[in-house]
Amino acid sequence: MKKYIFAVVFGILFTVSAIGQEKSFLLGFKFSPGINWYKPHSSGLKSSGAGANLSGGIIADVRLIGNYFFETGILYDFQKGNLTYQKENNSEVSRDYRVQYLEIPLSIRMCTNRFGLLRLFGLGGFKTSFRTVASADDTWQSQLEKNCNAAEDFAFLKESLFFGLGTDIFIDKSSHLTLGINYSFSLSNVAGSSMRCYYDGILVEKPKFSNNVLELRLGIIF
Repeated sequence: MKKYIFAVVFGILFTVSAIGQEKSFLLGFKFSPGINWYKPHSSGLKSSGAGANLSGGIIADVRLIGNYFFETGILYDFQKGNLTYQKENNSEVSRDYRVQYLEIPLSIRMCTNRFGLLRLFGLGGFKTSFRTVASADDTWQSQLEKNCNAAEDFAFLKESLFFGLGTDIFIDKSSHLTLGINYSFSLSNVAGSSMRCYYDGILVEKPKFSNNVLELRLGIIF
């Protein structure tokens, strides 16, 4: 009987010790270079292809259960893109945008069991972005005007859906490098309510365009 009680107590202590060794909260840094493009949804708006995108900041993993994590963080995102549309006098203006956002992602990360130093993961979730700065270089009537204020062309708030795949490379029991690829697309209208563009001389009411980003996921988690 004493041996049985001793075995049960030892098993409980061993289990508690093993769980205690697994960190339930992990903090790290993420750096994500990528490409960004705008997709028009209104007459008169045209896009001239993709531009550079760069984001980085702090991320946190909170273990929910087993290999499931809630991932969030605070990121700063810098993106370039282009839209062309008509002005009031029917002349066409091409705007090369530089837009910056403060982002808060909320996602679920699902990991496989480790095999050697590696494990695979998939993630998906939402992110809320707050526009901080928007400027543009305008080309119209063969003239170039730099560093124009473009804040009115972009909504202050942007809601996006994103998902990705990747792998973690472990340095020790918990610390690891994280590598992957993410794709995101906006759910809300990216155009600002004060954006003024014309089509055949008529003001476009509530112009609409969306934002798409394809980026690498490079980071380290402690």
